[in-house]
Amino acid sequence: RWADNYDPAANGGKPLNWVRVQVTNNGTVDATDVQVKVKVNTPGAMGASGSWAELDLSEALAVTAGGSTIFNVPWNPKVKGHTCVQAEIFRWTSALGEVDFTNNGTQENVNDFQPTAGSPWHPAPFSVDVENPFDDALDIYLEAEGLRPGFSVKWDRSHFTVPPHSKTRRSGVLLIDEDIVPTPDPDGAGGVAYYEYVCDPVATGAASLEQPDCRKVRTKPIRMLMNVVGYADAGDYRVPIGGVTYDVKPTIATDIDVDIEPRGDAVRVSGKTTPVAANQDMEIEVRYPSGRFVWLPVTTDAEGAFGASFVPEEDGSVGIAVNYPEGGDFAAVKVDGRLFVPGKTGVIPEKGFCLSCTVQSVFWIVTLVLLVAILLIVLVLWHAIRGRRV
Repeated sequence: RWADNYDPAANGGKPLNWVRVQVTNNGTVDATDVQVKVKVNTPGAMGASGSWAELDLSEALAVTAGGSTIFNVPWNPKVKGHTCVQAEIFRWTSALGEVDFTNNGTQENVNDFQPTAGSPWHPAPFSVDVENPFDDALDIYLEAEGLRPGFSVKWDRSHFTVPPHSKTRRSGVLLIDEDIVPTPDPDGAGGVAYYEYVCDPVATGAASLEQPDCRKVRTKPIRMLMNVVGYADAGDYRVPIGGVTYDVKPTIATDIDVDIEPRGDAVRVSGKTTPVAANQDMEIEVRYPSGRFVWLPVTTDAEGAFGASFVPEEDGSVGIAVNYPEGGDFAAVKVDGRLFVPGKTGVIPEKGFCLSCTVQSVFWIVTLVLLVAILLIVLVLWHAIRGRRV
């Protein structure tokens, strides 16, 4: 989850996400007061640790000899994007010292990288930060490694100089050749159909000049680990300065048409996916004026439709979003900036839905009836006085 205006204090101290880190004690004595430090970077970075933002330290826990403990660290990202997460053991207490310091840290890429297909594949832009912590300038080469046939990366600049004690952001575009990697299609049952080309063996001799006969057949989903590595020029050789790994999962996108309407005292949020995304888990995000968030889990049906109702718990504008997160068959998407307003939906205006609307409506109806009654009485008295004068 991510939100640009999420306030944990308004939500009972609960974060949008928990970073869960498992620490295993391979030693023969217990470790107590163990704390884990977590750092995040968006986009991915290489070259130094100065680009990483530290989260709050974990709670101090014990890890028994030969056992494992899960540490939870709150995380409230404000933007969507590829994020790297580093975790390391910050401190601990034990009867004996550490034997191996090389296994006290790890790194994980949080968001999948999902290029989407139309006709042909859409270019998939991304970026990476390169930092130089040294006193001298560095000549850097960027390379994308681990690419499957049909995949390539085009850089804004793959060879550049980073001044001392500075950081440079480079932009790249992942390209997929449709003639080598066929684009997927909706499978007609609410999922995604992937394909590959299967070609007959090439003949030898004079017939070898002919193009092989290839056909498109169904295959499993495409998965690829792309490693973006930075190398520093050191004269006759190049020295690696770090890298970022992207979990690339090409797929197709689905659009979500969201409808918001009143249902008595409740608000009904419904929607439909195009193309049909069946049996997919989504969340309806409700944002109250106090800053409190509530999430309503929904699952699309066989037709790609979903819906849920809720009764607003606060007066004022109620912001609504629909989030289709990472991990589904289709590319992740979030439809944001919606609000229930009697008669329409749209970007959040100054005034919105309130709990007392029904009471207010009755009040104004009664008031109007009394005004009409008073006006009729005045007219009757005016006619009576005028008749006496005549």
